[in-house]
Amino acid sequence: MYWVTHESGEIYNRKFGKKELLEFLAQQEAGLIAIEACGSAHWWRRKLMALGHEVKLIHAKFVLPFVQSNKTDAADAKAIWTAVRQPGMRHGSG
Repeated sequence: MYWVTHESGEIYNRKFGKKELLEFLAQQEAGLIAIEACGSAHWWRRKLMALGHEVKLIHAKFVLPFVQSNKTDAADAKAIWTAVRQPGMRHGSG
């Protein structure tokens, strides 16, 4: 997961297991979460929305132009964060 704190603008990058991620996000203030659309994205969206977060799904074709290095989970996470902040970006929200 790649995230930026609203207050300080600090950037974090951390790997989580599924249970650990849900526990972590349950303790965080509600915020915007962007997820690359995939087979499990709607399940994640429902879980995260239940925790009070705003969730936007972005198709991979809209994320790819923002990948700045080799395709890794961290590079993809940063690209998703960059893509969701673009004016007029198409996404599914809920």
